[in-house]
Amino acid sequence: MKEKHMIVVMVVVLLMLTIRLFSNKKQQQTVSVNGDEFNSTDELAVFVTLENEIAIHNQLIQEDVESKKTPEYSSRYPNLYAVPKTEWDQIEEEKKICYLTFDDGPSENTLQVLDTLDKYKIKAVFFVIGSEVLLDEKNQEILKEVSERGHLIALHTYSHDYKKIYASVDAFLDDYEKVFNVIEELTGQRPYIFRFPGGSYNSCVKYIRRDIITEMKRRGFIYYDWNVSGEDSVGHPSKYTILKNIKRDLNRYHLPVVLLHDGQANKITANSLEDIIKYIQEQGYEFGRLDERTPCQFRW
Repeated sequence: MKEKHMIVVMVVVLLMLTIRLFSNKKQQQTVSVNGDEFNSTDELAVFVTLENEIAIHNQLIQEDVESKKTPEYSSRYPNLYAVPKTEWDQIEEEKKICYLTFDDGPSENTLQVLDTLDKYKIKAVFFVIGSEVLLDEKNQEILKEVSERGHLIALHTYSHDYKKIYASVDAFLDDYEKVFNVIEELTGQRPYIFRFPGGSYNSCVKYIRRDIITEMKRRGFIYYDWNVSGEDSVGHPSKYTILKNIKRDLNRYHLPVVLLHDGQANKITANSLEDIIKYIQEQGYEFGRLDERTPCQFRW
């Protein structure tokens, strides 16, 4: 649009000059400005108008360039890069596949979760907290075991401190590079999947959400939310309420992504997992691993 505007202005100016040259034959007073001579004050006015338009046009271009400058955080956090995935398995339209995901581990509860998943030959995704991994050596060994048993490890956060990580895009990237480095060092995996603490739609992230998504995507990462939740980290959950919450929403989807937790406070979840799996199977679902499914993301 800016280029079109400039072209129109120049055309108009040239037409005005042409009309004056051919219609005004009489002698005109010569006007000199900064060494340049003009046949009349009218010609000078046209020249000044053209010069002003050129200056405005150049200023707009400069402002546009300035606005598109790469943010400083894009050159920071040099290890926070992944190999992006752009294609997923083609799933038959009527096929029902459930994807189990676990947040906030690892902990001792993770071991019980792993044993239950092994029993039913299910592969899940574990969104881990870096500070929990480094809590003690036992948790570090548990994280390694998650990887060795064939489950996918994904980024959740290092601190899980909403005020800290959602303070800015810079703060978010700083937190995520820390957890990324912990996972890579202990397991050799370079995760490309992440999950926002609180999901991608929450009051803490809303002002920087788009910038985070844009920058993480540029770095090769993709985020997953969920569409079914056991609500096992809210209030005072029980085996009954966790299963009830899953029953409420499961059958609304052919490809449900179930949110559960395996953190230190989630012993009830570990104890409930077998009943959850049996119920899901009874509803005609198979189980898949999340990286086989197109991203499940909240609408906003």
